[in-house]
Formats: sequence, structure tokens, C-alpha cells
Amino acid sequence: MEHAKSNVRRTHEHEYAMLNVYCYMLEVANPGSKTALSLDENGRFKYFFVSYAAWITGFQEMRKVIAVDGTFSRSKYEGVLLLAVAQGAENHIFPVAFCVVVKECDASYEYFFQNMRSFVDDTDELCIIFDRHPSIRKMLSTIDPASHYGCCMRHLGRNIQNNFHNSKVVSHFYKTVKAYDRCEFNDHFNQIRDLVPKVAETLERIGFHTWSRAFCLGNRYYIMTSNITESVNAMFDVEREFPIVALFDEINRRFALFFH
Repeated sequence: MEHAKSNVRRTHEHEYAMLNVYCYMLEVANPGSKTALSLDENGRFKYFFVSYAAWITGFQEMRKVIAVDGTFSRSKYEGVLLLAVAQGAENHIFPVAFCVVVKECDASYEYFFQNMRSFVDDTDELCIIFDRHPSIRKMLSTIDPASHYGCCMRHLGRNIQNNFHNSKVVSHFYKTVKAYDRCEFNDHFNQIRDLVPKVAETLERIGFHTWSRAFCLGNRYYIMTSNITESVNAMFDVEREFPIVALFDEINRRFALFFH
């Protein structure tokens, strides 16, 4: 089976060796695309970043709300696929950037966001939604200090359910999340405080007020979760075991097919 896969998609070693050439050909075939390849002091792979020109141009005309996530690769050398996606006015998923890294950590997310900064401006309009990975918050605070960023509400709701096992608190949490009016927000938040004070303390500590719907609707619009990143992860579930060039070829082909 391994020999058959190698005949169809080439070996993992060959694909990593060809990344420099692949970057060059991507930029020749798609002028204006952003590619970046980073190696360590021994010439071994560290990071590979891609954003196509069509994605960069399209994102400039969209609402500046980006969902960020990472998913584990099942290839021979493992690693993590980081992705950033946006959402169109008709709820269509729009890709912004993909990056393969060795693992999710400060250095990986710093590389990812630094490369995105070349076409995603750090402005008050930008809002980034993620799953509370500490490295994402840490890097955004230094690389994109003007932007708004916050946790996926569904992810936070699951954590509250798993940690406190109180259905009434979870119900009030989602009502608080969906509140447009600050009075309604405060009413439900006080109910949370009365039921389980530790939940209210946790939400206040992570800055829940600063990026809930009632307080920053203009930045998040109605996009409160990072579900769109989970959808993209599911799209490439099988491809995550492909060699790296075959994986990016499939990402390119799949999105081109959808938009065509």
C-alpha cells in the first residue's frame, strides 16, 4: 500500500525536498501569491506557508473576521496544519491562508501571523476567533495589537459544561452570548454569577465582556464560533495523510472547484 501511494503521490521525502521549487512555481503560476518556507540550522523543515493571490485579493473585499485553528497531520512526519478562513455574506467559507508547522506553539503561530500580516492589516476592524489556544492569544497581542480577538463561543460553552456540569448556567451563557442589548447581557450574566460564581469569575478573567456580541457586534458581526474551521478540517480529513505538496495541491484544487 505504501509503495502504491508513493507511485501516485511521490514519497514524503521527495515532497519536502521539492518545496523550494514548489514555492517558485506557485508564485509564477499565481502572481501575487504569498509563499514562505523556513528551515532550521541543519536544513530541516520547520514551516511552510501559502496564501494564493485570489484569496488575498478576495479577502480585501470581505468582512474582516477570521477564524483560526490547527489540525493534526496523519502523514509520515506528522506535524500540524494551521488554517485561517473567513466567511462571505452568503455564509460561504473563504480561505485566507494555510501553514504546515511541526507543532502548535508560540513560534509556530508567530510565523503564521507574521506572514499573514503582509496582506491582513492590523486594524480596529479586524476580529480573530479561535479555540483559546494560549499561543494564539499571546502572539496576537504582540503582532496584531489593534485587532479584536476572542474565543469561539461554542468551545467556551463546552468547557463550562464539562467543568461545572450545570445546564442552567450553560443556558444562561448562550443567552448572554446571543444578547444584542447590554441590559439583557447583564441580566443573564448576573444569573450566571448567582448560580455558579466561579463561572462568572472565569468569564471575567478571560475578558468575556470585551468580545461578546453585545459589546463588539460591529467587529464580529454574527460570527460567534470557529465552526467554519472545523468544516474545512473535515473537508481535508483524508488528505491530511498526503505528502505536503500533494496536500497543498488538493487544497488548491478543491477550493478552485468550489468557487468555479
